[in-house]
Amino acid sequence: MSTSTPTLEVRPAVARPSGPRRAAARRWALKLAGAIGLLWAVGTIVFLLGNLVPGDPAVAVLGGASQHPTPEAVAAVRAAYGFDDPLVVQYLHHLAGLARFDFGESYTFKQPVVEVIGSQFGPTLVLTVSALVTAWVLSVASTLLTAGRSRWATTVGSGVEVVAAALPQFWLGLVLLVVVAAKLQWLPVIDNGVAGLVLPTLTLAIPLAGFLGQVTRD
Repeated sequence: MSTSTPTLEVRPAVARPSGPRRAAARRWALKLAGAIGLLWAVGTIVFLLGNLVPGDPAVAVLGGASQHPTPEAVAAVRAAYGFDDPLVVQYLHHLAGLARFDFGESYTFKQPVVEVIGSQFGPTLVLTVSALVTAWVLSVASTLLTAGRSRWATTVGSGVEVVAAALPQFWLGLVLLVVVAAKLQWLPVIDNGVAGLVLPTLTLAIPLAGFLGQVTRD
C-alpha cells in the first residue's frame, strides 16, 4: 500500500503597492490639484479685475489721459499688448503666461513684473524678519514684566496689549512718521540704511506684538 504526498504549487509573489502608499499618493494628488485650482482661480480673478477697471489700458500704458496720447500711439499700444484681441484670446494668453511664470510688463516701471518683484524681494524679507523678531521681543518683555505681578500691573499690561493689537498699521505708520521723524527728528523720513528700517519695523511689529502678548499671557 503506497501513499502519495500532496505537492504545493508555489507562485512568485507579485509586488503590490501598499494601502498607505496609495492613500498618500491620493492625498498628494488632491493637494496638487487644489493648488493648481487655486492658482487658476486667482489668475482668473486678476484678469477679470484688470478688465473691469474703467478706462482704456492702452491710455494707462501711455501715462494716462493727462498726457493726451495721440490715436496712433494708442492704436500701436493696443496692437503691441494684444488689447485688440477678443477677450477669450486675451484670457488664454494670460493663463499661458502664468504657466510660464511670465506675469507681463509693469505699465508704470516699463519692466517685466518678475524683475520688479525680484528687486524688492530682499528688502521685503529683511523687513518681515525684523518685524517678527521685534514683535516677539516686545510681547515677551510685556508678558514677563506684567504677568504674575500685582493686579494693577497685569491690568495695565493687558490693556496696553489690547490697544496695540487694535492699532491700524496705516494709521500707526503715519503717526510714527509725523511724530518721530518730522517733529522730533529722531529718525530720517527716508533712508536706505538701518535707520530707515526702524519706523517700518515698528509699524508692523507693535500691532503684532499686542496680539502675541495676549496669546503668550494666556
